[in-house]
Amino acid sequence: MWLIEDPYPPVIALAIGAVVCAVIGKQRQNLLLLVGAGVLLASIGLVFVIDLLVVTEAEIVADRVMELKDAVENDDVDRVLSFLGENLEAERLQIYAAMGAFRLVPPIRLTDVDVEMKLNDSYALSFFRANGTVRAKQGGFESRIATRWKLSWRKVAGEWKVNEVQRLDPMNGEPINILSPSR
Repeated sequence: MWLIEDPYPPVIALAIGAVVCAVIGKQRQNLLLLVGAGVLLASIGLVFVIDLLVVTEAEIVADRVMELKDAVENDDVDRVLSFLGENLEAERLQIYAAMGAFRLVPPIRLTDVDVEMKLNDSYALSFFRANGTVRAKQGGFESRIATRWKLSWRKVAGEWKVNEVQRLDPMNGEPINILSPSR
């Protein structure tokens, strides 16, 4: 994990340090402490610049989750299937059949996106909730659904691919069938 994958803890620490240096420097009329406060404040900007420049594997996987959501929203079955590893033949057939019969109506709301990196950043787990409206392509049936997912990702030829798909019960987190009706 990159030191400042989340920039806010170091930013808060630097801000606290700057305030302490500024207050003590002003009380004691110490120019060195006042300069130190300025350096600490400038360092806050540096932390944000570094955060923008360094893209971690976890951030890449989180972006892949968003790209997958976009493909589902656009009803692009080929693009959705391109996210899956070669080992997921049963899941490919389920997704192909489901996307042939139903459409998830934009916008799909993704929340609670979390990525855990494993095995020296060569394996990842992503967890998220996806909520939206599903509409039958024939007959117009429509329903709101709330889903929860766990995807295992593996880096294959430099690209993150889904290695395992688990749909989870939105209430208790237990695995359920990918095509189970929403409760």
